[in-house]
Amino acid sequence: MKYISSSIFGCFFGIPTVIKITDSGLVVEVENRLIKFQWLELTVPPVFHLSFFGQILSFKTAKKNYIFTMLSYNSKRLHKNSFEQLWANANIKRVDTLLTTIEKITTHRYLRQSTIESIQLAVNPECKRWFPWLNSSKLSKSQTSITKKLKWLTYYQHWQAQGVTDCRESYIEKQLLRYQTFFDKVESNPLTLCQRRACIIDNDNNLLLAGAGTGKTSVMVGRAGYLLNSQQASSEQILLLAYGRKAANEMDERISDKLQTDKVSATTFHSLGLTIIAQVEGRKPSLSVFAEDEKIKSTWIQTYFEKLICDDSQYRVLILEYFSKYYYVERSDLDFNSLGERHQYYNDNDIRSLKGEKIKSFAELYIANWLFTHGIKYQYEANYAHDVTTVSRKQYQPDFFLPQLNIYIEYYGVDNNGDTAPYIDKGEFHKSMQWKRNTHSQFETDCLELTYAQHKQGQLLSFLKKSIMERKIQVEMLT
Repeated sequence: MKYISSSIFGCFFGIPTVIKITDSGLVVEVENRLIKFQWLELTVPPVFHLSFFGQILSFKTAKKNYIFTMLSYNSKRLHKNSFEQLWANANIKRVDTLLTTIEKITTHRYLRQSTIESIQLAVNPECKRWFPWLNSSKLSKSQTSITKKLKWLTYYQHWQAQGVTDCRESYIEKQLLRYQTFFDKVESNPLTLCQRRACIIDNDNNLLLAGAGTGKTSVMVGRAGYLLNSQQASSEQILLLAYGRKAANEMDERISDKLQTDKVSATTFHSLGLTIIAQVEGRKPSLSVFAEDEKIKSTWIQTYFEKLICDDSQYRVLILEYFSKYYYVERSDLDFNSLGERHQYYNDNDIRSLKGEKIKSFAELYIANWLFTHGIKYQYEANYAHDVTTVSRKQYQPDFFLPQLNIYIEYYGVDNNGDTAPYIDKGEFHKSMQWKRNTHSQFETDCLELTYAQHKQGQLLSFLKKSIMERKIQVEMLT
């Protein structure tokens, strides 16, 4: 049996200590006491530090740190490598168990995001037990079987997106092959590859986007059947919901016909809610008249909405802000491929200001609504006060004119570099900008210039307000 004894200083001036080294751990004999430590108890292999009075040996368990001083000077040279080897032999079993569990999880079910997080939570503390000490240890070169397993640990600790994708695709391919017959026969026509993948993919949350008539119901039937056949879920764990009773009945019929079971049923959201309330409260609730008469519901909503607007000033402010900024879903001019496509989008969505004008850009929409909600009268694309028509140019129509303030506003769709949307001729656009500036200069009319760059940076309206206030004009939002 190998052991470490005290240095000469420890024998005469310290507390004589003997540390016995066994395959299962360390036995420390000090002051007529025996203290046993299993290798599995130690978080990392024991560490040596040289001092004037001898070697210092330190290690820690989950509960406590231990330090033994004044040990023989040659103890590190004689025992460091064996400590690391014995600790590794005992603790590699933990790694084996963890890797086996991970392999089982990643090959028997679709790899969910929550599973990845759970795996990394288990792997991280295990990696801390082995690194960084292993990098400078002789074990890293002599024990290839151990280092190979630890490479897998670090792989999972820093699991890259491509690795996750490969793992998921491997699982999907195996399931497609294994349940090919089921997917071929579960509906009247074999499911498409996209439908089969939608049945198999089982992340924590799954969103299936599909248009009308593209086979969403087939996917729901196929997915329910796949989960049952693969024993990933029981019938009690499957809930199928539809908005309308007709769709729910159709799913019920197809599940009963195709899956040959009546244990999985589809229901509507309303029906489910009523059932839950009845089970909890012991009686079925009565439905509101609003649930059965759409006209009465609309009338009530309109009446209550108008009452809130009249009675609640804070609500009025919120309503104005909502309809001014958030009523339409904004699309950047850069999202379109052509000017025609942009015009088509604005026409199809009938984008209008609070005053009711059709507006040609979202920035102009926000400008118009800001002016309206601050009580500033404006005219959108009204003729310029001076006739500047020529044979080749129609009458100039600035974006906005504020008649009470005698101020024009032009919005230019250019960024900080002066660039326009790709489908706009940059050179012609800048010529037009310069012509407008020259025109206002010639007739000494006041024109505020706003740009796409300000809009993109969220400074469009604050710049508009600042520019108006610089002209000694007070603005205040309507309430």
